[in-house]
Amino acid sequence: MSDTTSTNSGDSSSCGDPNCQHNHHQEFKAPEPKLLEDGSWDVVPSEPGKVIKRIIKEGTGESPKANCQVQVHYTGTLTDGTKFDSSRDRNEPFEFKLGVGQVIKGWDVGVASMKVGEEADFTLAPDYAYGERGSPPTIPANAVLNFNVELISFHKEPETPEEKIAFGTERKNDGNKHVKDQAWSKARSEYERGIACVQYLFCPNDDLKQQHAALILALQLNKALCCIKLNDFNGAFTAANEAVNLDGNNAKALYRRGMAQRVLGQYERAKADLTRAISLAPNDKSIRDELQKVNEVEKKKLERERKIAKNMFAQLREAGEEEERKKAEQEAARDLEKEAQPDVAAPSEEKAKEE
Repeated sequence: MSDTTSTNSGDSSSCGDPNCQHNHHQEFKAPEPKLLEDGSWDVVPSEPGKVIKRIIKEGTGESPKANCQVQVHYTGTLTDGTKFDSSRDRNEPFEFKLGVGQVIKGWDVGVASMKVGEEADFTLAPDYAYGERGSPPTIPANAVLNFNVELISFHKEPETPEEKIAFGTERKNDGNKHVKDQAWSKARSEYERGIACVQYLFCPNDDLKQQHAALILALQLNKALCCIKLNDFNGAFTAANEAVNLDGNNAKALYRRGMAQRVLGQYERAKADLTRAISLAPNDKSIRDELQKVNEVEKKKLERERKIAKNMFAQLREAGEEEERKKAEQEAARDLEKEAQPDVAAPSEEKAKEE
């Protein structure tokens, strides 16, 4: 979530400020905007001027309700025109759940007044934005903020098991479209949304259980692929590990977990996974190639260990030889010293004659 649109507290459960004006302290109910003489709209007529809206482009259909998941593009600026944030610059729409305090108060009431396809400029008073705290370093305290917002889409969060499985399937299909475009980050986001919706779903009958099992497996496998493409191998391992836990005989799951473990340096575990995967899919070239990489790493590692051991033994041998050489030199020196000294134990020949 963008820092500039999220609440200061992060989420409703962590807010400890009794004076907080974020709308998670009461049930959200979108007000009825009032048309002003200049053609703009006062979104909160009970507090005139707090949220002013100017429609740039009309939308169609109904407006989103509380708890709907909305998708928007936006650009935020200060009153002097300084841009502090933009989803358009990131080329990635921003999503949030409406009316639950995930965004600043002005966003909840403002977006609730829009229709799909609508583009509008909003001016938010400080107490409908970031108030006295601001959002350092980009947004000062008590700042009036301007937002250009486009409502791209919205949908009601699924509630029944059937709705959640349908939602998860839509997220999988949308993610697959992004994969075809090699938009790996967007694809992963879709798969993660699907996983969050169905991961702990209780299914009351066998048919739904089968659908759920197949869906969650596909979502985890696809997420693992996206993580690999994004070089997030910890994420890839986690997703692939979930997939293996769901189906221990799934060659793709073992292959992707094995690849992640190879990159993370877990060579023995990687080899075990890939060996198992190749036994399940013996004609899969990708698995064989990955196993070959692990074998090459192990071979190089063994060669390095042998070289280290060889050098160590050579050093020990040299040290032993040096010790023997020094010992021999010391013994030779003692022998020479002994030969150079007179034999004081026996009397000389002349002295013996005198006696």
